[in-house]
Amino acid sequence: MRKQLTIFIALLLLGPALAFGQNVVEVTDADIDGDVVWTNDNEYVLVGRVFVENGETLTIEPGTVVKGRFSADPENAAALVVAQGGQLFANGTPTDPIIFTAEADDVDDPTDLGPTDRGLWGGVILLGRASINTADGTGEIEGIPVTEDRGQYGGGDSPDDADNSGVVRYVSIRHGGAELSPNEEINGFTMGAVGTGTTIEYVEVLSNSDDCFEWFGGTVNTRYLVGAFCGDDTFDYDEGFRGNHQFWFSIQSSDDAGSGGEHDGGTEPESGQPFSQPVIYNATFIGPGVGAGLDDPLINMRDNAGGKYFNSIFTAKDGVAIQVEDLGSGEDTFARFEAGQLEFTHNIFFDFGVGSSAEDLFVASDGDNLVESSSDAFASYMADGAQSNQITDPQLVGISRTTDGGLDPRPAPGSPALTSDVASVPANGFFAPTDYIGAFGPGNLWAYGWTALDELGVLPEQGANTVEVTDADIDGDVVWTNDNEYVLVGRVFVENGETLT
Repeated sequence: MRKQLTIFIALLLLGPALAFGQNVVEVTDADIDGDVVWTNDNEYVLVGRVFVENGETLTIEPGTVVKGRFSADPENAAALVVAQGGQLFANGTPTDPIIFTAEADDVDDPTDLGPTDRGLWGGVILLGRASINTADGTGEIEGIPVTEDRGQYGGGDSPDDADNSGVVRYVSIRHGGAELSPNEEINGFTMGAVGTGTTIEYVEVLSNSDDCFEWFGGTVNTRYLVGAFCGDDTFDYDEGFRGNHQFWFSIQSSDDAGSGGEHDGGTEPESGQPFSQPVIYNATFIGPGVGAGLDDPLINMRDNAGGKYFNSIFTAKDGVAIQVEDLGSGEDTFARFEAGQLEFTHNIFFDFGVGSSAEDLFVASDGDNLVESSSDAFASYMADGAQSNQITDPQLVGISRTTDGGLDPRPAPGSPALTSDVASVPANGFFAPTDYIGAFGPGNLWAYGWTALDELGVLPEQGANTVEVTDADIDGDVVWTNDNEYVLVGRVFVENGETLT
């Protein structure tokens, strides 16, 4: 009884201090000096642009909340910028993600901000020294004034494609995209010339005014990315972006959206090399819905961009499924297609406002008008049985863009996405083989637990018998029973001498 009374008195004394924000730490650019650690017993508020400079590191503990302060002055938009040579170690967990959000967001109240609340702060920017295809191999990242030297990315004449900007894992970035000037906003998560030494996995961007994710060149590999309800494109790449990528999920809002994927190659010059040629397996792109009046292509490929999509689902858009740019000469995207550097195989397409034939869905354009001969050639390729593309209902469990628990992008029983006819993954140690098409298998909604989609109630509630499985849970002879649903968290190995039934 005495111990309980002591605790009660301590809480009474502590309560007023907590109410006045004792654990709120305001961070300005001057506060990052050397090796800095942000702990999860504090809430950090970014005041303006905060840089992690060359030689500095910022480590953020799992469960930490970082907020950006709104500013009516675009010059003071809050953002976390990891400059070349700096490193960010934001290594959350499935149960304790790291959250970047607006200062106005009460993370303990999932109803205070919704999917259409955008532009309340800036975003997160990583800048590295990998190769890009601008004329001099460098660039100034968008969202940062060109007079700011710490906004440079790209290795110039001596790029380092293995450059390491740190670790970003189990991170949710919410309600960003502050406008810097008319039609110029900050992306939710921007990566400029980020190299393969960097780890990017289990990252969500929700309700950003501009793109969810944008890559400017670089070679970084990524997996388990969620882009939801952003005001422009979900996945945008350009300037020679490459790398390996698996398990991308895009869900667009019916009030405002661009393309699910805007894929560009070069900027200055447009013919710059290396060409953008990322390899992407197991994506699910859900557009804003037919009838929303948002008719950008779901995948828009321009400016000599290449790229390869395998085992993916594309659905729910007024516009075409894929549009490739054909300027009639030079190194445009249609040239990448003719060179075999643009591939779509073992994919499913469904529910587009323009129609349901290959000729309706897969087109070539000069930017203003369709190029008939090139459209015919591209549509013929997409419909060729050798590519194993299907125009059919993927039979996802549920599509919703509201907080009604109705978004379940897993394939339902009997779905054509549940098939052994999938493209084999490269044997490079990065890609996980699957026996399904799309970002999610039937029992593996890997967005549970750490995303705002889950927290806000957009995803369905997990059943009482859902069991999360990590590698440590397979020990000896293990039996999984049909009264449970098992969710794989990361790579789970059945090792030598072990059995899984």
